[in-house]
Amino acid sequence: MLEKTAASLEPCGLQRVLPVATNSFRSRRQLHTAFWQHGAADVELSNAWQLLMHGVLDSGIDTAATTPNLDPNPDSNSSPSTCDVRHPALRASSFLLDFLYPTGTAAFLRRFSPVFSERLDLYTPPSTFAKVSPRLYSSSAAMQDPETHDNVAVGSAAKQLEMAAEAARAIREKGLSERELADIFEVEKSDHLEKLMVLLVSDNPEDADKVWFHYTSLDGHSRQLYLGQTLVFLSKTGRVTDSWKISELFSQLDSSRWDSYSFVAGLDAEMDLQNIKRAEDIFIQGLENVNIDRRSLVDAFDIMLTAALKSPSKDQLLDIWKHYDKMVARFNFEGITSLLTRVRSVPDLPDLVIKFKPYFKQEKGSKRIDSLKKLLVRRALMVCSDNQALTLLRMTNDHLAYEEFIRSSRPESNARMLLLTKIYKIYRDLPQSCPSHPVLHIIFGAYKSMRARDIKFPGMEMLWGDWHTFHKSPTAHAFKSFMAFYATAGSKSHVYALWKDYQTRGETNIQSPETFTYLLQVHAVRGELLEARQIFDDISTKFRLVPNRYCWTILLNAHVQAGDYGGALKTFEKLCEALGDMDHVSVGTIMRMTADRGDLGLTVDIYRRARRHHVISGNIPILCCLIDAYCQNDLFGEAEALCVRAAGKGLKEPRLWNRVLNAYAHRRNLAGINGLLGRMTELDVPYNEYTYQELLTGLALCKQSQHALHLLAVAIQDGAFEVNEGHFHTIMGAFIKTGESDLVVKMHKLMQKCGFKESADSLVALVTAFSQWSRLPHKRRRGQHSQETLLGAALRRFYRVYGIRNADKRHPEKAQPSSQPVSADRLLRGDKQAFHFSRLIYIFTQMKDYVKVQELVDMYRYVAYGDTQSSEPLPIKILNSIMWADLFEKNYESLRQTWGMMFSMAQEGSLSPEWSERRPHTQKVSSRFRYILNDGLKVMQTMYLQQGDPVAMQKLFEEVRLAGFEVDSKNWNLHVQGLVQCHAYKEAFEICEKWLMPNWTGWAKARQRENMKNAVPLDLRRKGQWPRYLRPVSHTLYYLAKGYLELDKMAPWSGEAAKIMKDVQQDCPRCFRAISSMRRVGTNLEHEILGDDISKLLDAEDGDDEAALDEEEEEQAYGSDGDGAPSDIAESADEYPSLASGNEVLEDENVEVWR
Repeated sequence: MLEKTAASLEPCGLQRVLPVATNSFRSRRQLHTAFWQHGAADVELSNAWQLLMHGVLDSGIDTAATTPNLDPNPDSNSSPSTCDVRHPALRASSFLLDFLYPTGTAAFLRRFSPVFSERLDLYTPPSTFAKVSPRLYSSSAAMQDPETHDNVAVGSAAKQLEMAAEAARAIREKGLSERELADIFEVEKSDHLEKLMVLLVSDNPEDADKVWFHYTSLDGHSRQLYLGQTLVFLSKTGRVTDSWKISELFSQLDSSRWDSYSFVAGLDAEMDLQNIKRAEDIFIQGLENVNIDRRSLVDAFDIMLTAALKSPSKDQLLDIWKHYDKMVARFNFEGITSLLTRVRSVPDLPDLVIKFKPYFKQEKGSKRIDSLKKLLVRRALMVCSDNQALTLLRMTNDHLAYEEFIRSSRPESNARMLLLTKIYKIYRDLPQSCPSHPVLHIIFGAYKSMRARDIKFPGMEMLWGDWHTFHKSPTAHAFKSFMAFYATAGSKSHVYALWKDYQTRGETNIQSPETFTYLLQVHAVRGELLEARQIFDDISTKFRLVPNRYCWTILLNAHVQAGDYGGALKTFEKLCEALGDMDHVSVGTIMRMTADRGDLGLTVDIYRRARRHHVISGNIPILCCLIDAYCQNDLFGEAEALCVRAAGKGLKEPRLWNRVLNAYAHRRNLAGINGLLGRMTELDVPYNEYTYQELLTGLALCKQSQHALHLLAVAIQDGAFEVNEGHFHTIMGAFIKTGESDLVVKMHKLMQKCGFKESADSLVALVTAFSQWSRLPHKRRRGQHSQETLLGAALRRFYRVYGIRNADKRHPEKAQPSSQPVSADRLLRGDKQAFHFSRLIYIFTQMKDYVKVQELVDMYRYVAYGDTQSSEPLPIKILNSIMWADLFEKNYESLRQTWGMMFSMAQEGSLSPEWSERRPHTQKVSSRFRYILNDGLKVMQTMYLQQGDPVAMQKLFEEVRLAGFEVDSKNWNLHVQGLVQCHAYKEAFEICEKWLMPNWTGWAKARQRENMKNAVPLDLRRKGQWPRYLRPVSHTLYYLAKGYLELDKMAPWSGEAAKIMKDVQQDCPRCFRAISSMRRVGTNLEHEILGDDISKLLDAEDGDDEAALDEEEEEQAYGSDGDGAPSDIAESADEYPSLASGNEVLEDENVEVWR
C-alpha cells in the first residue's frame, strides 16, 4: 500500500506550485506504532486524493485479512467492501503521507474543503484504562475533543508507547475475558451511534467529516439504517469532495428504497464525478420509479440538461432526448421552464440555442425535436438580450414562449418598450393566439410610458380592441386603467365614452367618491376649472357622498392647471381643514405652483408646514420644487447644499441635481455645470439622459455646437447614455445660434435615422434654419431649391403635425372649444403650442410676409380654442411676435393697444402673494415673471425711437419698473442708444453709468497697452451672453461717444451743453473714461455711427484690425437685423421650465435653445 501511494505522487511537481510553510510539520509529527506493525494498512488520504482516485484503487481491500475481527457478533450484516471499524480505509483527513510531501503542502490541501475535519481517534483493541493516541501527521492536527477523547495522551512517542503498554498490562491484571472485552467495544459503538444521531439532527454542514467518521464506525446493520439520512446530510454540504461518499452510499441503496431527495443527490454526485453513463442510468430508473415525485424528476432533468448543454458536442443532449417518451409520461414540458434553474446558468445560452437552429431545421416535423426546441427557446428567452429575443421567438412561434417573455419583461427603457410592443403585434397575429390578461396589462404599461404620441395613442386603441377580440369584455381593472390614461392625456371624449360603457356594464360603484376621479382628472388636466368644480360639488350635493383625499387633490390640481393662483391657495387650506391634515401629493401639487412662479418665501413656508406634519420624509418631487424656487431666486449655494444633504441621506436622485444644472445652463455657466457634475460623481449620484440634456443645453447656449455634437455622437455610437429626441432638438438649436443652418437639416435626418419621428419642435427648428438659408455660402446650400420652396414644404409638414392639412381645410377633430376664459397666469406661462406659433410668426414677420403671419395667428386660435374667430386673449409669446409685425407695418395704434393688453395681463398674472404695501422689502412680481415684458418693451422703445419721443420712452421705462418688472441688458442698451439719438445726453450717460458700466471690462486695445491680460476670462465672456447680465456693448459706447462729440461742438456757444459735459466728467467717470480711451478699429459700425468726426476724439491707429467689439454686439445692437428687430426673441420669458411633480422632463424644457 505504501509503495502504491508513493508511486502515485508526481515527483517534485508539488514543489513548484505549493506555498512555503512557515512551520515545519515534521517537528511535531507523531506516528502511531500500528503504522509499522500493520504495514500501513490504514493510511489516511486527503479529501482531494480520495476524489481523484475514486474508482481507481481497489475499494474492496479486505482489511480483515490483516486485522483481526473484533466484532463480537459474527452474524452481523457487514458489507465486504466496508472497512474495519478500527481501520477505516480512505478516511477523510487533511493530509496524504505528509512526510513524503514538500514543504507547504498542508496549507494547499486544506483549501480543498471549506470544513476542517477534526482529528479523530483510531483505536487499538479497546482498553478500559487508556486509549492509544492517533498518529498526527502534521502540526495542523486539531485539538482533541475533551468529551470524545478525554483519555487521549499527548506528548512524545515514548510516552504514548509507555501508556499503551500500561493499558495492556492492566487488562492482563484484571483478567478480562473475551466476552467482557466485546461488551466494552459494544459500548463504544453505541457511543458512535448516539453522536451520529445528534449530528444528523443538528444539520450543520460543517460537521460533515464527523458524520462520515461516526457513520463508518457503525456496524453493518446500523449503517443500513442510517444510510439514507447520512446521504441526505452529505448532499447538503455542497462540497464536490463529498460526491464520492454520496456515490458509495447511493450505490448501496436499492432502487426500491429510493426517495425523491436521495435520487437527486445520487444523480448529482455521479455528474460531479463525471460518471455520465451512470447518471443517465439513474435518471432512467427514476423515470420508472413511482416513488420519485415530479419536481425531483424535473430537478434531475435540469442537472442532466445543464451538463449536456455545457458539453462541446450535442451527442450527450441527444442521448438524453432518446428518453423523451418516458419523460413526457412523467412531467409536462409546457410548465417546467421556470423550474430549470441550472439551465439558466449555462454561459451564452441564447447564442448556443441559436447555433442549434440549422439542426432544428433538419429535424423539422419531429415531435421530440420540436419539444426540445421549444424548451430551450423558452429558457433562453429568460436571459437573452433585446437583440436576440425576436430571433429566438421566431424559431418556434410558440404561444407560451411569447407569453412567458412578455410577462417576465418590464418596460425598463424606451428600447425595451418598443421591443415589447413589436413582439406583441407579432404574437397577436399568430394563428389561434389569445394574449392573457397579464400580457395585455404589461403592453398597456409599455404604451403608456412612451413619449411619441403617434405610437402611443394608436397602440392604446389597438389594445382596447384586443380586449374585446380575445376576451369579449375588458375587466374592471382594464376599464380603470384606460380611463386613467385618457384622463391624464386630457382626452375628454374617450373618458366620457369609457365612463358610459363602464356604467352600462354595471361595473361602477356610485357609493364611492373614487368613481368620479376620472371625470375630475380629465377636466383638471385640460385646465377646465368650472367643469371640475361642478363635478366636485355634485359628489356631495347630488350623490350625497363625502369627497375623499383623491377628489380634493384633483380639484387642487385643477386650480393649478388653470393658473388660478389664489384659488389654489384657498383650496389647499380647505383641503387641510376638511381632511384634518395634508399629504405629500397635495403638498407637492401646491409647491409645484409656488416654486414654478419663484415665490420662495411661500414655498419655504409650505415646506416647513409639511415637515411639522411629517409628510416630507425625503419626497423627491417636493425637494425638486424647493430647489427650483432657490434657483429662480439665484440662490444656487442653498440649492446645491440641499442636493448634497439629500445625497447624504441616501436620496441619490439625479432629478434634484438636474434642476441646478438647468439653471446654470441658462446662465451660460459651464464652469458651474462642470463642478456640479464632478460633485455628483463624488457622491455616487447617477447621471440620466436628462443630466446630459442639461449639459447639451449649456453647450448650445454658449455656442459650443461642435462639442455638443461630439457628445451626442458618442451616445449614439457607444451608448454612453440613452438618447431622446430632446437631445437632437437642443443641438439643432445650437446650430441655429451659430448660423450653421445646413447642419440643422442634417441633424433632422439623423434624428429620423435613429428612430425618432419629426415633431413640431424639429419642424420649427427646420423652418428657422431655412429662414437663414440665404446667409449660407452657396456651396453649403441644399440642392437647387429656393428658400421659399423649402420654407413652404416645412410649413406644410408643420400643419400636418397639428392635424391641419392646409390653411383652408382644417380637421374639426382638432377643435378644442373652451367654455371658460383663460387665466392670466396661463397666458404668461404659455405652452409648447404658443412657442411654436410665436416663433413661426416672428420668422415670417422678418420676411415681411404679413399674409402668412395672419394665417398663423388664425391657425393658433383654431388649435388652441377651436375657432379662428375666437375672442380669447393670445399668450404673451404670440403677442410679442404680433407687435413686431405691427411695428414693421408702422401700425402704431394697434401696437399701443397690444402693449396695453400685454401690460395689464402681466400685472394681473405676475402679482406675488408675498407682496404687501406695508412691507416694501417684498417682491411685487413673482421671480418667474420679472422679465416677462422685455420683448414687448423692446418693440415699444423702437417705436418711440422711430417717432423721436424720448419723454415717452423714459415714461415707459419708469412705468414698467414701478410695476415691479426688471429690464434686461438688451433693453438698457437700447434705451441708452435711443436717448442719445433723441439728444437726451445727460440721462443717457447717467443711466449707462448706473446700470451698465459696473460690469464693463474695458477695451481690448487699452488692456493691451497697459500690459494687462488682453483676453477677458472665458467664463466672464460666456456670462456676458446672458441677457440678464447688465453690461454696455460697444454699440452703446459708440453712441455715447457720438453724443459727447455733439456736446463738444455745442459747448462754445451753449452753456447748458458745457455744463452737461462737465457733469458727465464728474458724475459719470467710467463712461467718460470709456469714450476717452476708445481706439479706432476701422469697423463699418464705428464709421456708420461716429463718421469722420471720430478723429477729434480718437487717436488714429491705421492698420489695426483687432476689433474690440463684444461677441454679442451684432445680436444685441439696435438695427442689427436691418429693421430694428432682435435675432433673439422672448428668451427671457421662459428661461425656467415649469415644474411637474414626479416627472423628470417638463414639457417645455429646453425648447427655446435656438432663440
